[in-house]
Amino acid sequence: MMNETPEQIENKEEKKEVFKKPKPKDPKRVAAGKKGAEYIKMTTQKDGKQIANMLYHAGVETLLTVGYAEIGKKVLRRPAPKVDFNMNDVVMLSIDILLAMATKDMLIKQGIIPADIMK
Repeated sequence: MMNETPEQIENKEEKKEVFKKPKPKDPKRVAAGKKGAEYIKMTTQKDGKQIANMLYHAGVETLLTVGYAEIGKKVLRRPAPKVDFNMNDVVMLSIDILLAMATKDMLIKQGIIPADIMK
């Protein structure tokens, strides 16, 4: 620019120098191979926890569903619903699953059972 003062020119040159300086390497940084191995270890542990929690929730809902099917069998004096395409059995099984899911949510909210067994 034509109307720049000497101070402005100095500031411009200092800014250019700041941008040209390479950043110093961080001595705390670990080698890429070690960092990658730690990442794999962490994701494996995370995946294991997710699988354990998934199996826990599946087991709770399965037991509650079977329990509601047995209660329905005794109260309604009907056979337990089978897994086939009979509409009556589909409706009964859907009701059992719905009740099991609602019961599980209620038990978790009240703190009776844990939300996840592994955190």
